[in-house]
Amino acid sequence: MILRSRSVGELRVEEDSLLYFADGVIGFEDLKRFVLAEVKEFEPFMWLISADEPEIGFAIADPGLFFEGRYEVPLGDADKDALDLQTGDTVSIFVIVSIADGGRRICANLKGPVVLNTRSRMCKQVVIYNPAYSVRQALLAPNEARPACAEAIARDRAAIRG
Repeated sequence: MILRSRSVGELRVEEDSLLYFADGVIGFEDLKRFVLAEVKEFEPFMWLISADEPEIGFAIADPGLFFEGRYEVPLGDADKDALDLQTGDTVSIFVIVSIADGGRRICANLKGPVVLNTRSRMCKQVVIYNPAYSVRQALLAPNEARPACAEAIARDRAAIRG
């Protein structure tokens, strides 16, 4: 299938590369199928693009790049079931990235990470009830951010809001 998105342009996507969210993403519960797009000029960020509505996408990042050894995502039994976790499976953790303070900061939602079972391709956005984590944890100061990524995130947020 071919997806067209303002964030990343045209993507050719194979069905077996789709990620599945049984519960959707918070605020977008009806969207279940996503694709993970890596775009060189946006590194270290990636895009989680809806295969159902390609104009809806989220910038995401590996929190290990910013919070090495200091960020833990506890998974309850219901989370493990939703992810179809089996013995020996590995998970990848991502945080949704946003622009805060009128574009002056790039932030990560540490309270709502996305967990991916790399075997089953099942995903779940989990909620972490840890007061040490914020929904707007600063990742990069403006001079550290790649302008193309910051502009694309701001453009996508504006498009989603209508």
